[in-house]
Amino acid sequence: MKKLFEYLLFSVFCLALLFLLRWAYGLLEEHLGVTSNTPYYALVSGLIVFWVAGITYGWLWSLKKPRKRSGAAALLFPLGWILLFALIPILQKSRAFHAQVFSDHIRGVRGLAHQADDSLGLVAIPGAGYEETYRYGDPLLIRYDARGFRIPVSGDSLCKAGQAADLLFLGCSFTFGASVLAEESFPYLAAHQTGKRYLNAGLGSYGLAHMLILARRLIPEYRPAYVIIQYSPWLVARGTSLYGPSFLGRLPFPYFTAVEDSFTLAPPAFRSQLFSVDKQALRDKYRSRKWAFYTREAIPFFIRDHWMDLKTRASVIFGSRPAPANELAEVEHHAYREIVRIARQAGSKPLVLLLGDSLYSRQAAERLGRDLTYIHADSLIMRHIADSQSGDFDQEYYIWRLDGKRPVMVDRHPNPRIHRVIARSIINHIN
Repeated sequence: MKKLFEYLLFSVFCLALLFLLRWAYGLLEEHLGVTSNTPYYALVSGLIVFWVAGITYGWLWSLKKPRKRSGAAALLFPLGWILLFALIPILQKSRAFHAQVFSDHIRGVRGLAHQADDSLGLVAIPGAGYEETYRYGDPLLIRYDARGFRIPVSGDSLCKAGQAADLLFLGCSFTFGASVLAEESFPYLAAHQTGKRYLNAGLGSYGLAHMLILARRLIPEYRPAYVIIQYSPWLVARGTSLYGPSFLGRLPFPYFTAVEDSFTLAPPAFRSQLFSVDKQALRDKYRSRKWAFYTREAIPFFIRDHWMDLKTRASVIFGSRPAPANELAEVEHHAYREIVRIARQAGSKPLVLLLGDSLYSRQAAERLGRDLTYIHADSLIMRHIADSQSGDFDQEYYIWRLDGKRPVMVDRHPNPRIHRVIARSIINHIN
């Protein structure tokens, strides 16, 4: 009885630590604008492990009172620990899944606008529309044309179907224009202010492998006068990874793999189940049945997700699937030079847009070659911020919304002012 009371007291102590952790993290969210839950979940996981170790210490770990234990108990206990460590991330992700479905104020996507693709991992559904949602403020409407390129909600694409494009933009969410209207994004601004037709082939989460695949498809088809190629450090990292960033579950991506003295592209490991999730249907079905949602939808979803990841990594280890290349500098040089070669062969002029990391951008010529034309958007952005009234990078660069009267950062993508600066740097070259 005394031992049971000790375990209960220890459990209450751990529960108090959990509430203290939640309170402290709430302060960080409120006063410092922290939006990532990863550190919080990591600490919660550590606290759970601490609690399990504490209540099992007397039975398993005590050296003062060694006890005989059956073979079954000796086997089941480590298996229980393995299941616990496997279950913790599944429960954490299931909680995030629930928030994505049922919360109206969370960074995410509302609506069906993307689908799995055997070569790119994900693509836009032609003609679709959806909303980007945020913790604060109204959602942002996004629309695609009949070819899957982003256009303004009004439908003014500046490049109708069947027309040749003057400008082709390749990149990730920075090029896509995450968290800003299409009319505020630098591809639209650069085209609109120069009277040129454009295609925005950027998409959130895309990496360097996507850009090369799209260059091979789109440049010969549209033969644009200019190909604007985003250059950012994370693009090559995504191009050498099995998965890309996503709000829910794993998103398999194409990636570069080493072949003798060069590199080739490997297709995504499997078709993601992300695009089978209809959030509105789930919300209607489980509106007042939280635990049914966890047991029937969220937990099975992530069990399948972990199983597919385990199979994929095993296939890489045993050689049935090629491993991602780890020579990032060589992959980057290979991919950009190949895009440039394709553009020049089609009669297009390639322009490398230095964007997202001013220190990294300074080394672009050394990495890719001094014979390329570079758009120094990062340098222009830094001068713009230095000349601004606040001079603060975060305030001048990122996306902010109002929580009542208090401004809160909601997204670390360029805001409309920065997009205008980027557009000006592009216009200086194409004019």
